[in-house]
Amino acid sequence: MQTLQKKNSQIQNKFETAVQHLQKYHQGNSLFDTRFPKYAVGQKFITPFQQLRIQNSSFCDCTFLSSLIRTNMSGSKYEKCVFDTIDFENSNLQFSNLNECTIRSCNISGSNFSNCFMDHITFNQNTFMGSNFLKTQLNNCKIQGGEMISSTLEFAEFRNTYFENLRLANLSMEYSEFNNVQMENVVLPFAQLPFIFGGLDYILLTNDNISISANMKDIKSISVDEYIQTFEDWKIFFYNRELYFPLANILLAQNKKEEALEALLSGILTMINHSDYRMLKYLCKLAASHNSVSKAECRMLYTRIEELISSMPQTPVQQYNYAIHMNDIRNILVENPKSESRLYLSLKTNILTDEQPCLYHIVSFLEMFLDIPSFALTTKTISIRHNSPYEIIAVVVGATYVLSKIVESITNIFHNVRVTGDDIIGIRNAQKNGAQNDDLDNQLKAAALRKENMEIKKLELEIEQLQADIAKNNVHTNITHNIKENEKIYLA
Repeated sequence: MQTLQKKNSQIQNKFETAVQHLQKYHQGNSLFDTRFPKYAVGQKFITPFQQLRIQNSSFCDCTFLSSLIRTNMSGSKYEKCVFDTIDFENSNLQFSNLNECTIRSCNISGSNFSNCFMDHITFNQNTFMGSNFLKTQLNNCKIQGGEMISSTLEFAEFRNTYFENLRLANLSMEYSEFNNVQMENVVLPFAQLPFIFGGLDYILLTNDNISISANMKDIKSISVDEYIQTFEDWKIFFYNRELYFPLANILLAQNKKEEALEALLSGILTMINHSDYRMLKYLCKLAASHNSVSKAECRMLYTRIEELISSMPQTPVQQYNYAIHMNDIRNILVENPKSESRLYLSLKTNILTDEQPCLYHIVSFLEMFLDIPSFALTTKTISIRHNSPYEIIAVVVGATYVLSKIVESITNIFHNVRVTGDDIIGIRNAQKNGAQNDDLDNQLKAAALRKENMEIKKLELEIEQLQADIAKNNVHTNITHNIKENEKIYLA
């Protein structure tokens, strides 16, 4: 024990000497301030954090009772922490995770919270001035009282978040997202509502106590009903200014889907002509995120985008911007437009290169199985990875229940458990009972059902043949899977 203590003392002495040697150059002074721990549990901080560099830190059950001034704490974690009556001044907390924290009676100016993930955070009676919440995710949060002035909440997402006693008029909120929000005595921004995902749908459907900002002498807000009456003027303005996102947003909120799709197509053409793929991406998200726009219509928009882009030569700069955003655009419109669940399924086999016929039998069977129409899968991809032996990977997007049943059936098939056509029909019936689709009349539905039942019975024979082939070739599989429920695509 004494030897260990002596060794620790020697290490500490060497550390202090090294710091002194580095400090003589008078560079990076904030980095060498070691008064504050990088990882802290249950501590109370009463000394100001001033001009420090303590990125990627972790604070759990800590209380901050003194200011954060020109301090870089980006990429840090805050769990069950309290920030009480302090100043955040020109400090950086971007890319941080905050969970079950309280921020109350703080003056927050010139500070950066962009790209943060905040869950179960309570903001109470704070003043925000010139601060940045760009692309911040706020889940299950409460924002109560205080002021928010000249701050940026662009591209922020508010999910299951409650607002109370706030005026949100002097903020940048373009392309932020309202998802199941609630409000009490809140004034929303007049000019920016058409630029907010879900903003217009929220004001049209809610009974919350809200109003819309105005500045007409003594009148500082107007009713939602009066604001709705401005929609026709807004549409004329946006059309003439070629602002197709807010134009389509209003039309979708008014349940004028065909007109909205025309506006979106006009916007797509305009954005491609100007090589503005970032704005193109947000037009695509608007279409995909609205309940009235079907997956087929999303695919139609993507097809049109491909046609337009393929016919236009691109400069290196345009190609760079295209490469940044087009994968997101495909994900939004084709891969998972409705934020369904995604299944990652891996079948690790003992198949080597000289047994390829059995490998191809497995792959072709999976293709057939996943193509059953009643599964209503949005997308599927099957790939083969040869790491000696082969691994087959399927990535499938669809309803959570169907994906879990697909995993169950495939596992049984490859473990030589008998799977019948009735088992598949059971999945189909559960899926159809959960769906609301009255587009076809009863006769057409019955005919389609008979055809599908025949295909499923054929599939039963395919299962028996595959299981026989697997047994004959002594194929073994190790099946693993992961289902990401309601997978959301976060945009750059």
